[in-house]
Amino acid sequence: MAEIGSSETVQAFSRQFQVDQIPAGGLKDRIEASANERGAIVELLDLSSLGSLILSFELKPVGAKRFVVLGRLGARLQQLCVVSLEPIEIDVDRAIEVEFVTEKELLRRQDIAEDELADPAAMDLEPIVGGVVDLGQLAYECLATEIEPYPRKPGIDFEWKPAGMSGAEEDDGPFSALKVLKEK
Repeated sequence: MAEIGSSETVQAFSRQFQVDQIPAGGLKDRIEASANERGAIVELLDLSSLGSLILSFELKPVGAKRFVVLGRLGARLQQLCVVSLEPIEIDVDRAIEVEFVTEKELLRRQDIAEDELADPAAMDLEPIVGGVVDLGQLAYECLATEIEPYPRKPGIDFEWKPAGMSGAEEDDGPFSALKVLKEK
């Protein structure tokens, strides 16, 4: 297998594949974050817990120093509701379609995209760095984009009331709190 990375890298979750060792027919495999890697991801993404993080993928060459990753990201995580602070269980199931290209090609394509309208159907681009594609880092980044920044448990509403006002009093605008103070 072409995997050379491990959890001993700088990133929280890294699975590196040397591009010169990927067979012409490609690779079909699955990577899964270990308990230690999931713990590091919990800290980085400010989650309550991360029960699983799995990327099932097909990595195949599509040209000179170009590789496509097609796959599925699955995760089970827990966040806290920003209103009630109750835990929320979240299942992530996301299709992955990414093209890895050399850094030079990536810069060239970004210049073209700035000059013309970007093709909305185009795959996301990632760089091949040092002759390596890192699918663990890709899985981490895709998970990070799926996380709700302000999670709210279904059915939980936030009802703000200015200080000093009971629920029965009518809000008379921005000076209603002053009215309450004047009456004291």
